[in-house]
Amino acid sequence: MYGTIDLRNTPPTERAVALRNAESTKGPRRPLNSRAIAFLTLVSDETQYDTCLRYLDALQIPSGYTVEKIAVLGAVSMAEGYQHAMEASTARYKVYVHQDVYLVYEGLLPELVRFFRTYPRLGMVGVVGTTRMPAKGLWWVNKGHCYGRLWEYRRETGLPGSILRRRLHFSRFRSFAGDYLPVVAADGLFMATQYDLPWKNSLGGFLLYDQVQALEFIKAGLEVGIARQEAVWCLHWGQLQECARDQQKHRDVELRRKAAEFRRLYGAFIGVPARKLYAQYRGAAVWRGLSGESKLDY
Repeated sequence: MYGTIDLRNTPPTERAVALRNAESTKGPRRPLNSRAIAFLTLVSDETQYDTCLRYLDALQIPSGYTVEKIAVLGAVSMAEGYQHAMEASTARYKVYVHQDVYLVYEGLLPELVRFFRTYPRLGMVGVVGTTRMPAKGLWWVNKGHCYGRLWEYRRETGLPGSILRRRLHFSRFRSFAGDYLPVVAADGLFMATQYDLPWKNSLGGFLLYDQVQALEFIKAGLEVGIARQEAVWCLHWGQLQECARDQQKHRDVELRRKAAEFRRLYGAFIGVPARKLYAQYRGAAVWRGLSGESKLDY
């Protein structure tokens, strides 16, 4: 099943009110269908999204489950678009995936459902992330705390690789044992959840929203995990057209600005190991209202 949410003609004031109302919502949420999976994507390039859909359509669907795909057009921030998409679906299992990410492992969904059903406190699953937020406020800059793996179609960093054409790379961070590793942030290219938590629009725009949302899950008493992938789940293709130099420069400036704002708002989480954050917030009862559970299952 396919659906589209078009926000392009929504007035700015109406957008702002909707987001504020969503962020202030408290208490038990609506019932979710535990036999349904939704793929939610912000779309600005229909060509790339068509390719993304071809990979989604090829995934194995667990027996007895239904799958829907929802595209959001015209969002002014990731949080806004994902909030609308989340509200439009009653699927318990939601996969927030970028339009330029292709899910290449056909057995992904049975594994994902098994993770969530086995670990009720596991609120979010990603494919790459960090166990400690670096001082710069950018999860990927300290490779010593980064885990996970994915395929990427990109240029090499540094010279001479940066002047050559893009090619396929296997990006592999540190490995770990177990089904998943609790982290403090997971990259937003793939974020799967089993509970609906309002998308906090602290930074606005399209950068570092994933770090904010991961911390909101942790504050709610939930875990954010990086999946141990026997077969790599994601291929990050990137934009079809290369960014011009001035566009890349503008993005770098915006990234530094967002990182500074993230450090200001979430300074208490900077440099703190994941295990300490989880110990601090483990007693939070918010997740019980999200799940409808009266007690832990383990």
